[in-house]
Amino acid sequence: MRGVPVLAEALVRWQHAAGPFWPYVCAAPFLGTGESAEFLRGLQYGRPAVEEESPPAAHWSRRQRALAASLLQVALPLSHLWERGLGGEGRPGRLGGEGRPGLPLLLLDLPPEPVLAVAPLLVAQGWYVVPVIQRWIARPAVLPCRTLLLRLLGGAWNVQRPSGPRGVVLVADGARRGRKGYPPLAPGRVFDNRYEYQICRFPSMDFLAAHGVRQVRWLTTPPPAPAEPPRDLEGRPVGTVVARDLAPYLETLLRAGISVDVQPWPGPS
Repeated sequence: MRGVPVLAEALVRWQHAAGPFWPYVCAAPFLGTGESAEFLRGLQYGRPAVEEESPPAAHWSRRQRALAASLLQVALPLSHLWERGLGGEGRPGRLGGEGRPGLPLLLLDLPPEPVLAVAPLLVAQGWYVVPVIQRWIARPAVLPCRTLLLRLLGGAWNVQRPSGPRGVVLVADGARRGRKGYPPLAPGRVFDNRYEYQICRFPSMDFLAAHGVRQVRWLTTPPPAPAEPPRDLEGRPVGTVVARDLAPYLETLLRAGISVDVQPWPGPS
């Protein structure tokens, strides 16, 4: 792909690594247009400057290894469930498209930079990693961009489509609403890149059914304002309250009969 801007190539690499979930890799951080052009000028071409941001596998920090281990500790029971069969009686899991086994799903509504930093470790364990991040890159902006962009660019050359996938990790932008107490209107010429999700950015029920997804583990930073917790089909409260903009997606999952386990992050030690 010589001569192609690094941003475009990074997007394609993330999409390739996401396998069948490629349509849900958001393109917004990779566009590099408008107010973000100046900020991205030094990163848009030339792969070496990007690769410096991703350490070799032997140099993962203890904190990064601990984070990946903690996420996998949450995710692995899902894949084990599919390996044993949904009923726990040795029956095979439901098949997805093209005869593939169904895939469990881990949805992370967390600050994305630390998760993206350990994406290669998750991929190495057989998990698709899908950055569902719509943050517009600009400077100056309400939401910081540099670290996020470097994690996306660095990760693009360090994630691959897993062979024998065990599940999928959807990485949402848990910092999309900005820090608590920030004024509703951005001051001066600061670009307001805060946003909320539309549920169309996440896999539809038909798509999940086609891939046999019947189990979702959802990790979230609890929203600052209390709200009425969503309930399952039997009217029972469902774990931690999710962010307001994602509540309709949770409700859609539950109405489709998908089992959703919502947990706060960090979880209990």
